[in-house]
Amino acid sequence: MLGISPFRDGMALHRLGGRRGLAAVLALMVGAGVVAVASTRAPALAGPKVVAAAGTQASGMLNAVLPWRILDTRTTTGGHKAKLGSGSTMKLAVLGGGGVPGAGVSAVLLNVTAVDVTARTGYLTLFPTGVSRPVASTLNYRGGTAVANQALVQVGADGTVSIFNSTGQADVIVDVEGWVGADTAAANGQVTTTTPTRILDTRTATGGHQAPLGNGQSLTLQVTGSGGIPAGVSAVYADLVAVPVGNAAGYLTAYPAGTAQPLSSTVNFLGGIATANLTLLRVSAAGTITVANHSSGANVLVDVAGWVSGGDVTSDAGAHPSPVTRVLDTRTTLGGHRAPLGGHGTASVRVLGVGGVPSTGVGAVVIHVTGVAPTANTYLTAYATGYPKPASSVVNLAKGTTVSNTAIVPVGPAGAVTVYNDSGSQNVVLDVQGWIAAPVLAPAPPLASALSAGSLTTPDGQRAAAILTNANRYAMTTWWNTIYPSLIGAPMKSEAMLGDQVAPLMFSAATVSTTDSVRRLCMEAFSLATSLATGAYNPAAAPAGTGIPTATATSRTIELISKVVAGHLVNKSGGWGATTESELDTAYLGGAAWMLWSRLTPQVQSQVAKMVYFEAEWGMDQPLPMYASQAGTILHPGDTGADGDSWTPLPDQLAALMMPGDAHVPLWQNTVVRDALVAWSRPADDTNPTVVNGASVASWINGAGSNVLSTGDLYNHNRYAPDYQTLIYQNMQDILMSALAGQPAPQAVTTLVAPVYAAYTTVNYAAPPNLTPGGTVYTPNSAKIYYPQGCDWGTGQQLPYALADAQTAAFGAGTATSASYADLHANAQLAMQHLHADGHTYDTNAQYVYVGREEHTAQLAAQLYLTLYVRDHSLFSLSDSSYWLAP
Repeated sequence: MLGISPFRDGMALHRLGGRRGLAAVLALMVGAGVVAVASTRAPALAGPKVVAAAGTQASGMLNAVLPWRILDTRTTTGGHKAKLGSGSTMKLAVLGGGGVPGAGVSAVLLNVTAVDVTARTGYLTLFPTGVSRPVASTLNYRGGTAVANQALVQVGADGTVSIFNSTGQADVIVDVEGWVGADTAAANGQVTTTTPTRILDTRTATGGHQAPLGNGQSLTLQVTGSGGIPAGVSAVYADLVAVPVGNAAGYLTAYPAGTAQPLSSTVNFLGGIATANLTLLRVSAAGTITVANHSSGANVLVDVAGWVSGGDVTSDAGAHPSPVTRVLDTRTTLGGHRAPLGGHGTASVRVLGVGGVPSTGVGAVVIHVTGVAPTANTYLTAYATGYPKPASSVVNLAKGTTVSNTAIVPVGPAGAVTVYNDSGSQNVVLDVQGWIAAPVLAPAPPLASALSAGSLTTPDGQRAAAILTNANRYAMTTWWNTIYPSLIGAPMKSEAMLGDQVAPLMFSAATVSTTDSVRRLCMEAFSLATSLATGAYNPAAAPAGTGIPTATATSRTIELISKVVAGHLVNKSGGWGATTESELDTAYLGGAAWMLWSRLTPQVQSQVAKMVYFEAEWGMDQPLPMYASQAGTILHPGDTGADGDSWTPLPDQLAALMMPGDAHVPLWQNTVVRDALVAWSRPADDTNPTVVNGASVASWINGAGSNVLSTGDLYNHNRYAPDYQTLIYQNMQDILMSALAGQPAPQAVTTLVAPVYAAYTTVNYAAPPNLTPGGTVYTPNSAKIYYPQGCDWGTGQQLPYALADAQTAAFGAGTATSASYADLHANAQLAMQHLHADGHTYDTNAQYVYVGREEHTAQLAAQLYLTLYVRDHSLFSLSDSSYWLAP
C-alpha cells in the first residue's frame, strides 16, 4: 500500500482504552515521494500445516480475504527491517495471520511491491521455500518507482515463502489477498498451484516462438501439455512478462485463442522496463491462448504458477475464469464515470451479472486495474463497495505513467467494486477476468432436546431465573418503549462502534441513542432469546414476571434480530462489522438467532449465517496483542491483550457449531483453542509443557508472550483491573453454546482460567501503595469488591463476578469458595434489581458508567442462567481431542 491512512480496513489502528487495537507505523517518502503507512502485527500463533510438499502440485479452493500487510521491510512488520540486498533471499512466514489460516493451506495469493530500489532495473522472484529458485520473475522494477504485482505462490513445508532480489537493494512490501486450500478431492473450479514454470520466452526457443512481436502482431501458445499443465483446464494463473525492445512502451493483451481480442490490456509497460503481471487467463478448448502486442516491439515471457480445473461449474466450485470484460473506463462513459478520478476520489461500478459473472453466488471477482497518466505520484486501491477501504494498494504509479495490476476483490451486498485514487488525478480502467464462488453455507440449529430440558429447580438456578426475568421485564417495558426506538434508528455502521474509552461511553441522556448502538442491541437480543428458547421467559405480571405475553416478546426479539443482522456489511452496503469488537456483537446476535432458528424466515437465516461466517473468518484474520513478550519486555504498559484476545474467537466458536459440515471447522476450532490460551497466558506459559487439545500450551502460544501477571491478575487501563479478569466467561461461552449443540467444548477454554480466577482470593494488595484498605479483591464472606487502584467503569458491578464464580465452579476451574461467592454476588445483584419496579439494575455512574450497562446486565444474566441450565441438566462436557494443526 502506498498512501497514508489511519485505518486498516476502516478500523482505527490505535489501541482504545485497553481493548484490542493495532499500532500504526508511518513510513515517509516511499518510492517517488509517496507517503506510506503499515500496520504492525503480533507473530503468527498457530502451528502451520502444509499438506503438499514444496515444489509439488497442490490443489484446493481459492479463498479471498480482505487485504492485510504481512511484510514491510521499512518497518518491523514481518520481522525483516532492512532492505533486501543484491542476490539475497529472505523467508517470509505466511500462515496463521492476515486471514490465512495456520493450517490446511497449499498456496497464498500475494500482492508484492518493491519500493525505494537502488538499482536502475531488477526483479523479485517469489517461490516456495525448500525448492530451487525458478527461472522466473514475480515483478520487474526500476529505480525511483514503486512497482507492484500479484503472485500466486506455493507454501514451503515450513510454512514460508522465499523472496529473491536480483540486484541492488530494495524494500519489499507484501499484502496477502487470498489463499488456496489443501483439498484432496478434485473439483471443478479448483486451483492447482505449482512452482512457477516458464513455458514461453520469445528471446529463446522456449514455447516455439523466437522473435519479438511487432506492433499489432500476435502469437498463439499451446498451454496444456506444457509445464505440467493437464488437458481440460479452464484457465491458468500466469505471469505475463513484457520485455520491450529499446524504448518501446505499450501493452500486451492475452485471451483464449480463437476468440475475439478483448478491448483490454493484460500488462502495461514503459520504455526499456521489463514488466510482469499475474493474470487469470482463460484457455481455449484446445488449450491455447493468444498474446497480442500493442507497441513498436516487445519480447514476451509466460511463467505459469497454477491452473483452474475445467468442466461444468456449480455455485460452490471455487474459481471461475470469464471472458475479459471491461466494466469501467473513465475516458469514456463506460461504467458511468466519464472523468479522471481526483485525489481521494472514488468510482464504483457493478460487477455482478456482467460479462459472465453471475448475479448471485459470487464471493469475489478477479479484476485487472489500470491507472492511466496520473498527474502526481499515487496509488489505486480496489475494494468491495460498502466495505471499509483497506490499507493496501493494487497499483502504484509514478506521475505520467500507465501501470496495471490484477487483484482479487471481495464483492459485498452492493454487487459492486470501488476504486480509490490517492493523489493527483488519473483515468482508471477496470477489466473483469473471472470470479470466485461464495461459500455455500448449511447452518444447523441447536438440539431441540437441549433447549427443552426444562426449568431450573435448584436455589441458585431459580435465583438466576429471577435475575434474568428482571432484566427481561426492563427490556420489554422501559427499554422497548423509550430506548429501543432510538437504538434501532441509529446508524448501523462500523464507525458508530467506538470501543471502550470511558468518556464517550458514559451513561447519559445525550449518549444513550447514539453510542454503541449495535453492541447494546446484540446484548439484549441474546438475553431475550435465551429466555424464550429455553422456556425461562415468564410472562406473569410483575414482580414475578415481565407482564408481557410470550408471543409479543418473541415477535419483538425476532424483529430486533432481523433488523440488526440486515445492517451487517455482508447484508447491507456500508453496514456494521469488520471492526475491533464486531466479533463480540456477532457472537451475541448470532447466538440469539441460532437459539430461535426455527422461528426465523429463510432470508434472516441466510443473513445470520453469512454474518457469522464473515466474522469467524475475520476473527482468524486478527493479530493477537500481548501485554509482555516472552523475554519479559512490557509491550503495552498497563494494557493487557486478554480482553480482546478472549472475544476474538467468539464467532469462530459459534460458526463451528452452526455450520458443522463446513470445510473451515478445523480452522475455526484451532483458532478457538489458540486464542483461549493466548488470552490468559502467564509468563511461565510460554514454556508450559502441559498438553491440551493436541499440543503443549507452549506450542499453542508459540513464544508470543503473556497477557496475565505471574500472580494471575492483570493490568488494564493502567491499573490492576479485576473487572477485566471476569472476561474469562468469553472463552467459557463455548461451553454454553456447545452444550446446546450436543457437542463437547475444547478443554483449552478452561485450562488457563483457574489462576486468573484464584487471584481474586490469593493476591493481597498492600495499602499503600494501593488504595485503602488493601487486601484481596474478594472480601471474605462479603459481596464487596475491592479495586486496588480504582475502576474507571464504576465499582458497583456484581453480575460479572457472579458469572465468573458460577462458571468456574460448574466447569471445574474454580476454588473451594467459588460457589459461596457466587451466592454472595448473585444475591447482591438481585437486591439491586429489587430496588426498581421495572427490574433495571443501576442508578448512578459510580456504580457503572457504561452507556449500555442495562443491556450488558441482560447479556450477563442470560449467560449466568445458561451456565446453571447446562450444569443442572448435565448438557455440557469438555473434550481433550486434538484441535492442533501441526506441521
